[in-house]
Amino acid sequence: ELASFVAERHLGQPLAASYSGGSAQDSSAKMSGLALLGLARAIPFIAFGIMDNAIMIMAGERIDSTIGVTFHVSTLAAAGMGNAVSDVVGVGAGNMVEQLAERLGMPEHGLTHEQQHSREGNLAATIGSATGCFVGCLIG
Repeated sequence: ELASFVAERHLGQPLAASYSGGSAQDSSAKMSGLALLGLARAIPFIAFGIMDNAIMIMAGERIDSTIGVTFHVSTLAAAGMGNAVSDVVGVGAGNMVEQLAERLGMPEHGLTHEQQHSREGNLAATIGSATGCFVGCLIG
């Protein structure tokens, strides 16, 4: 429902309306495919968000209690340094997280290359990625 609302606001039409010309069953299949595409994009970002925040908090705390004390670095600056450490680890671990997500055996979305890269496909992927990252950060 969120994807449909956002699509209607940004595309000026309901998400299903962009697939006119086919049967209702085709439209339903494409909507399901878009939902699966969003979900497939969300799962690795949930893992990334958990890992990113957990590392940031642990690294920031360690930096604050060592370098921060020694060099009188503020807690906020230590948190920023912890974030930098977390980002570097995230870049290095990105492929591993994606491979683990693939092993979950998610059902295929069934969208063609053109549908995946259409405005609707990009919107579904972006909403899935952003939602997954948000949820992961809250958990982490």
